[in-house]
This record gives sequence, structure tokens and C-alpha cells, in this order.
Amino acid sequence: MLQLQSAFGVLALLAIAWGLGENRRAVSLRQAAIGLAVTVATAVVLLKLPVVARAFGAINDAVGAISAASRAGTSFVFGYIGGGALPFELKNPGKVPVNHVRKIYEPFAAEEISRKITQLVSPKPNGWKGEIEIIFSESVCKVTGEPTGQPAISLCGGPLCSLVSRATSSSRRT
Repeated sequence: MLQLQSAFGVLALLAIAWGLGENRRAVSLRQAAIGLAVTVATAVVLLKLPVVARAFGAINDAVGAISAASRAGTSFVFGYIGGGALPFELKNPGKVPVNHVRKIYEPFAAEEISRKITQLVSPKPNGWKGEIEIIFSESVCKVTGEPTGQPAISLCGGPLCSLVSRATSSSRRT
């Protein structure tokens, strides 16, 4: 039953693509059928041949080993920031710490804080032609995407900074 559902899904996707196409007469049914046949043949080879499955398993193991080595190296170099053990004991594990300094910056938007900090720490004109932009974010997100409740200041310069700035400029503190 699952194979029938999958086949129906493939045909439905082809029908939707054909229906949304601008020039339906230009679609060659022969080319579409050949493409579908190649896709099915590739799926059969990948799923049914044990040699191919073992090869992909070996590739998966190699990528997993590289990933584990990267995590270990990051933890070694960056300590707890890179996923290593905390250098202190948590008093209330799982509880989000309260940011008491929030009352100071609560009336201001993140963009205003970013501008002011950038102004305060920017070097005085001395011939340097670089740009500094500091991006303030109230909630730092871990790799999991969960906010920690702590303020953060990201220091950056150059094209990456403007990219980050554009990505965060529309988000205001809530």
C-alpha cells in the first residue's frame, strides 16, 4: 500500500508541475517518461542492491566520524561555548536565568542599542577606512534554536556584518 501511495505522489507531482507550466505543449511526454524511469531505476539500485547500501553505510560512518571529531575539536578549542562541559556548576539546571539588567535597556529597540554601542566603541577617525557595526540581540539562540534569555552583542565588520544586519534588521525586541 505504501508503494502505491508513493507512486501516486510522484504522479501527482508531475501533474502539478505540468498544470502550473506556462507552455504545456512544449512538454515532451517521452522525456518526462525517461526521466521518471531513470528516477525509479536509481531508487531500485540504491534501495535493493546490498553492495550499494553497504557503500552508503560506509560513507555515512565516515561522515559521522568527521562530525564527531569536529564536535570534539570545537569543544576543546572553545570550551563550554563549543559544547564542552560547563566550567561551573548549575544551581538550577533547566531553569532560564533572570536578566535583571533588562530594565536598563527595556525602553529601547535593539536597533537603537546597536547604533549607540557602535558609536561608543568605533575608533576615532585615524585614517582607517573600515566599518564597524555591532548587532545587539536580546536572546542568544543555541544550536537548538532555543533562546537563553541572556543579552548578546555580536561584533563584526565587512560584508558578513551587513548580511547579518539585513537578516536581523526586521526583528524587533518583543
